[in-house]
Amino acid sequence: MRSLKAQSFILISIGFILGMNEFIIVGIINDSAGTFQILAFG
Repeated sequence: MRSLKAQSFILISIGFILGMNEFIIVGIINDSAGTFQILAFG
């Protein structure tokens, strides 16, 4: 029972980290796209 709890905690942690990374990556892409538009089109 204890190992199952640890396993689910690890899975939740991994999912949370991946979700955060996806959010950060999308933010970086949006920032760089916005910067590119400013550079390209003034």
